[in-house]
Amino acid sequence: MGVPICKVWAHASLSKPRKLEVFEPCIVCKVLYGMHVSWLNKADQQKLDVFQASCLRKIAGIEHSYVSRVSNKTVRETLGCHPLSHKLLERQLLFLGRIAQAESDNVLRQAVFKDNSIELLSVQGPRRKGRPRKHWINELYGISKRIAGSTHSLANLWANDHASRGAWEKAVKEYCSQLG
Repeated sequence: MGVPICKVWAHASLSKPRKLEVFEPCIVCKVLYGMHVSWLNKADQQKLDVFQASCLRKIAGIEHSYVSRVSNKTVRETLGCHPLSHKLLERQLLFLGRIAQAESDNVLRQAVFKDNSIELLSVQGPRRKGRPRKHWINELYGISKRIAGSTHSLANLWANDHASRGAWEKAVKEYCSQLG
């Protein structure tokens, strides 16, 4: 049997950087697994960030914010971590870029984009009652256009060649690092 993860955080001989090295693959990867294909509302994104902050507090040995009066943002800055919601957005945008850069006969590409263009397929059928739901593809497409500046620039970033893949990844990482 392995050692329970809570004992790792309390272990005195492990340094904080080493605990963070354990935290990334053991916790972050498992929490974010498969979430790149879903859209979280603001409340769920905040819950994700609060979960991360509570884990980081255990690693750093900082009491709960009610007791210590240390904000979650300060805890993340102290340990040099970005919010999980920003990491998730980065993964989502990179995934959308991979779909856009796929060959035209790719099933995922055909399910998202029209023919050989980067226009999204429109949803057919009657509109449901109530507030329109946010879909990850529409939200990510809007953010992608904001990153690129225009639809034409987005088409160039999503071109199916090696240089474009690197350019899209660089643009996404730069955008997500500026989120704060």
